[in-house]
Amino acid sequence: MALRLRPLSEEEAKVIKKWSHSRTEAVRLVQRATIIRLASEGHMVPHIAQTMEVGQKMVRMWLKRFAEQGLVGLQDVPRTGSPSLYGAEEKAQIISTAMTPPSELGLPFSSWTFERLATYVREVLGIGMKRTRIFEIVKEEDFARTSRKAGTASESIPISC
Repeated sequence: MALRLRPLSEEEAKVIKKWSHSRTEAVRLVQRATIIRLASEGHMVPHIAQTMEVGQKMVRMWLKRFAEQGLVGLQDVPRTGSPSLYGAEEKAQIISTAMTPPSELGLPFSSWTFERLATYVREVLGIGMKRTRIFEIVKEEDFARTSRKAGTASESIPISC
């Protein structure tokens, strides 16, 4: 049974085109918008699935969700689970600390290691966060900063492993 996409409104077509070519939107949203764009161009589910390197079931799911909910249906829905233990303030403190040369904080070394940063976060900032979570936060920020500055020389968070 062939699944056909309803005609897009002018506004939907504009947003779908923008999202499907975006370098700043979430990768999942870009992928979903591209599925809708390809379907609106007349491509069938098997071709879209092959082009996007996803299963046909996933393509059908997003086409159906778009048909039922429009653009809103392409957004992530809130997931269940426990809330984050650390808020934006703690994360910002860690990132700020990681980007500050240790010597400016009166420390006797010139570069951060994850162990040194974890110790500083725990003992000085008073944030009881696991070393692995600190690593994730710093790497997420480094990736985000690099992505925002794609094509230009970007500064990295100066941490030695």
